[in-house]
Amino acid sequence: MPVTAGPGPTAGERAAAGVRLRPMSADTGDAAARVYIIQFREPAALGDPAIRQEAGLDGGEPTVAPVADGTGRRQIRGSKLRQGEDRRRRFDAGAPAVRRYADRLTARHDAALDSVGAGSEKLYSYRYALNGVAARLTPAQARKLRARKDVRHVWEDRPKLVETNDSAGFLGLLGDKGGLRRDLALRGEDIVIGVIDSGIAPGHPSLSDKEPAARPRLCRSQWGQSSLLGLWLCQRFRNRPDTLVYSPLPGWQGACQTGERFFATYCNNKLIGARYYIDGFLEEYDLDPNEFISPRDADGHGTHIATTAAGNSVQATLAGTPVAKISGMAPRARIAVYKACWLEPGAARGTCSTADLARAIEDAVADGVDIINYSVGSDDGIDDADDLALLAAAEAGVLTVAAAGNEGPVPGSINSPAAAPWVLAVGASSRRGDRFQAEAITVGLDHRHDPRRHSPAGRGVLARR
Repeated sequence: MPVTAGPGPTAGERAAAGVRLRPMSADTGDAAARVYIIQFREPAALGDPAIRQEAGLDGGEPTVAPVADGTGRRQIRGSKLRQGEDRRRRFDAGAPAVRRYADRLTARHDAALDSVGAGSEKLYSYRYALNGVAARLTPAQARKLRARKDVRHVWEDRPKLVETNDSAGFLGLLGDKGGLRRDLALRGEDIVIGVIDSGIAPGHPSLSDKEPAARPRLCRSQWGQSSLLGLWLCQRFRNRPDTLVYSPLPGWQGACQTGERFFATYCNNKLIGARYYIDGFLEEYDLDPNEFISPRDADGHGTHIATTAAGNSVQATLAGTPVAKISGMAPRARIAVYKACWLEPGAARGTCSTADLARAIEDAVADGVDIINYSVGSDDGIDDADDLALLAAAEAGVLTVAAAGNEGPVPGSINSPAAAPWVLAVGASSRRGDRFQAEAITVGLDHRHDPRRHSPAGRGVLARR
């Protein structure tokens, strides 16, 4: 379905808003410049033993937390704790020693860029998961940095594509009696899933932290909603406020970053964080005019992934007819989105700059996510900058779930980062005849929040688009 939004802001408007734009003319004298990622030999914060200990990571003991009732009993990570308790030792990026270490790394990044005349070309500094810097460099400047004794790797930024497919009840997790989800209480209570993808559709009912107030069946009928007598009898039920079903999450360090058609009010106790990363993408690619320079999802992929992982239970409709209740695999988990994948003009799938992805991984770990969903991949090996950043995330106790890709089943079809031993690779299965047309499947949205009623970002999708 075509995107109905009007043309996006002009280049001048984006520049005025602080968005870095790629030079479009070859007359600038640096037309050969590209984005490079430089990794330094000194360990990042997560790789330094002293800093890890200061940041709250001992690396050796099971992750447990005491029960607040003073009985001495202890709970394993993932079990439900009382309000106000932290369920695990999170990496504390705000600890004084960590901040000093990170500042020192940043200063060294800047000095290295200054040494090759690229001090004003930095896009990102990586301090936690990767000790490195992303910058716009000429090949000659990249070679000079590669020759430094304190530099370990120099990568030219490479594009990665979003990947996904569909599987749910096919795995037998739900079953007639709730399957594993009910038997083992696998609902994701207070777990934070960081979704690094194409953003999120605000106002989506799967992302609400409230439930509609209970109303009698009669008042939910056509008669109760349209007849004069029904409207009169049910008036008091219509005015009932929605019920808050998620409380604030203790210890969360994330942020809700605003931007084009994305406001701070879109975040809540379910969608607890939203950030975006575009500097690397804009250095190499043109942006589709219907994209949003904000966490807002323009293509629907990120929303599909986030709601599949942790969407609330909502009513799905097929061609306007209610068909079933659907939900994510862990409907009680919280969601934090990190938009690092963007549409090029006319593209069907988002493109993700490795420079942007690496910084998104950094921030996800520092914010305190428990799981990173990474439905992104390429045919590169497992020694790229984002692969190493995910390795450091694993050292911090953050599990990365990566898409196996859409190319199988043939030998060698699982590539970066799903082939890495420090991530959990997930492949999907489907059966012919079990899929619906995505254009016909929707969930009920509150269109007061989003006038783009029929855009891909404004619907929940059960099947692959």
